[in-house]
Amino acid sequence: MPKKIVVMPAIPGKIERGSRIRSNLDYVRFGEATWKWWCARHGFTFVLLDSPIGGERYEMLPPTVQRWLAPELLGREYGSDSDFAIVDADTMIRWDTPDLFELASQRFTAVRSEEHTSELQSLR
Repeated sequence: MPKKIVVMPAIPGKIERGSRIRSNLDYVRFGEATWKWWCARHGFTFVLLDSPIGGERYEMLPPTVQRWLAPELLGREYGSDSDFAIVDADTMIRWDTPDLFELASQRFTAVRSEEHTSELQSLR
């Protein structure tokens, strides 16, 4: 049975959002606490990525791009048949959220926008 792994990238670096630049990651501890608890409750593995991914070769990429390297790199550690859910570092999960992996049906799935946070969109 493949491992189910929730990955929260909290990679240091400056992220430009319009005219603002975010470089403070103090807020991560709140989302991290909820995801750790939820993963433990469901028997999933929680991984916090808090350093640049992929070494010097990818260090210059913005953290928002680096996080898409996580499944490939973590697949080497946890097995290529592992299932991954990548969650933003500024999100917290509700205590009663069902199994995200079951909802995704082993397809690439994403939340479309803030307006549709309760709706998962799957691509085949």
